[in-house]
Amino acid sequence: MIERQRRADHDEHTCGDPHRPVTPQLVSYAPGRTATAACVDRRGRAVAYATLYGDTVGQRTQRVQRALAELIGADDPALRLPGIVLWAAEERTLVTEAVRGDRLSELRGVALADAVRRLGAALAKLHRLRPRVPLPVADTGLRTRLIEAADAIARTRPDAAAEASALLHDLLAHWPASLVRPAFVHGDAALHNARLEDGRVVLLDLDDAELGPAAADLGRVLALLRARERLGRLERGAADTLSGDLIRGYGEAGRLPPPAELRWHVAASLLVTRAGRSVTSLNPGWAAELHGLLHDARELVG
Repeated sequence: MIERQRRADHDEHTCGDPHRPVTPQLVSYAPGRTATAACVDRRGRAVAYATLYGDTVGQRTQRVQRALAELIGADDPALRLPGIVLWAAEERTLVTEAVRGDRLSELRGVALADAVRRLGAALAKLHRLRPRVPLPVADTGLRTRLIEAADAIARTRPDAAAEASALLHDLLAHWPASLVRPAFVHGDAALHNARLEDGRVVLLDLDDAELGPAAADLGRVLALLRARERLGRLERGAADTLSGDLIRGYGEAGRLPPPAELRWHVAASLLVTRAGRSVTSLNPGWAAELHGLLHDARELVG
């Protein structure tokens, strides 16, 4: 393990180009899963990102990214992916280009509305692709994630245990039939995982790509918008407006999921990625809005 880390460190210091030395700066760390460093040049600019994987996900991720890039092509007007600079299989290290442009999570006002509409179109494009790479199926783990999220809330926040249990019951009782008709989905669609570059959306972080319902990706983004409004990060009413922009962009480029299915996935994402993580990630902001998040989710499936 020490030797693997030493070789990975060497690759990060060149980012695949021995004629362009860089300084690695750790930007994210998921214990037991990944560590990502920005490869910063002498001018202080990130020229690439190197991710060291603790398991075999990196191997699948680079295969998915290469296969998708071939399907999308270099001139697609709506969508692109970061280019792969280097895949070091023995070190489980993937180096990708640094994408220019703003993260969608950093935009505001009219710029954000336009970017969210473009994100909808980009997701519609992504969902139509069929890369020839073995992928996990969302249904195999979704029930477990729902149950674990509700259980974590019940154990750490007894005041919200009944609400979490009721929401879990509603979600399991209204399980969408389309989960048996999977599409290619990003798996972690979010504003911070997309950049707007020259009018195109660049989707980042394909580690969680899987076969699942298209509504799951849309549901994650819609749930995030609702939650951000609850936290005061969006003005009152902005979540509904931006949700309409996302859906309109998707509908212009692809076929929208049925409304009931989409609402179910928004509720599921509110439970797993917002309410559940408010306690498992010890996030005070989300935890303060736990009752509101659970209430919003129950209204969607009740």
